[in-house]
Amino acid sequence: MVVAAEKVRQQHLDVLYASLKKRIAEGEEVNCVITGLVKDKLSEEEQHGTCKALLQAAPDSTASSVYVGIAWLCSPAGKSYQSQLYEAILKAYDADRDKAWEMAFREEKVPLMVSFYKETLRFWTTTPFATPRTTVNDIKYRGTTIPKGITMIMNAQEANHDKSW
Repeated sequence: MVVAAEKVRQQHLDVLYASLKKRIAEGEEVNCVITGLVKDKLSEEEQHGTCKALLQAAPDSTASSVYVGIAWLCSPAGKSYQSQLYEAILKAYDADRDKAWEMAFREEKVPLMVSFYKETLRFWTTTPFATPRTTVNDIKYRGTTIPKGITMIMNAQEANHDKSW
């Protein structure tokens, strides 16, 4: 079943990639992840691998955190923040709503917006457990020795909610 799903996913990627190559061949300047990977001289296999990783990660990662952040903005606590954020965005773009709509998420020009999205991604972390690490020395921690060579996984979500920080 997993192999069949992989074949279907690869077929979809092949269609998307062929479409992109056609658009580029026709002279269109396409600004996307893949064109960045091409400029970085990644092989086609590496480009496909990166796309697969992004497709697999996306549903349970940044998008999920952004949805929660937007939901918070709609809550009683977040509603007052909406107007502050909106005013800061408009101020940064000289009250030009069209320009703000086009650019506010493409550049980090609005400090309040930047702090909002960074705080959203920190607080609702996309991966509750960080990448495993292996100790390279014995570590003394709270009266216990963690021996060299032990694999440890930090609870990133708990660390991101530590009130002492």
